[in-house]
Amino acid sequence: GTIQGPPTGFASIDKQWLQTYTDEAILDKSPSESLYGYLYRCWKNNLNAIAINFEGKKITRYEFLSNVCKLEEELKQRGVVKGDIISLAPANIPESIYSIYAINKIGAKVSVVDPRSNEYVLLEDINCSFPKPNLFIGVETVKNIFSKILSKLSIKDYIFISPMQSAPENKMKKIYSIIRKLNGNGIYSKRNNYSKIIKKYDLKKYDI
Repeated sequence: GTIQGPPTGFASIDKQWLQTYTDEAILDKSPSESLYGYLYRCWKNNLNAIAINFEGKKITRYEFLSNVCKLEEELKQRGVVKGDIISLAPANIPESIYSIYAINKIGAKVSVVDPRSNEYVLLEDINCSFPKPNLFIGVETVKNIFSKILSKLSIKDYIFISPMQSAPENKMKKIYSIIRKLNGNGIYSKRNNYSKIIKKYDLKKYDI
């Protein structure tokens, strides 16, 4: 593409990145399928292949897609529908990826916030979303900070994830289990506990 006229200095107006694309690519229609749909289409003929190797624990494509479907079902039961905004404070763990795909599969949208933020930044980042988020999903290390600002948010429902949820059983996981109890990050109801939520779907069959 080519830039018309003098630059304004505003990237959202100038869109300098279009110079790296051909006119054909710029005018091409956006894909109509969801992120989940594309992933399933690419994976469906080899579901036993490894999708993620997390700290030595291997997660197959089938397990990955199944976890996405389980979380999708839970979010639907909580009233999440197409067009909703879900606030997500992710970590570098499989559950954060499952969350993104589950939200996308429903047709809702993800508003990402930094889990390392202090309470003032976290409050501002969540509240600046438009429309306001319906639900919060975050790594449990933000639990204490989130609790302080909950009364100032439109969010009334939330799910916390242990950063060691998918980690293999080892000494580090046991140490973290002790730490989370001491600092209070691991203390919350079953309704808000990702691990407890997903387990209730383990006895059900999900058509991925």
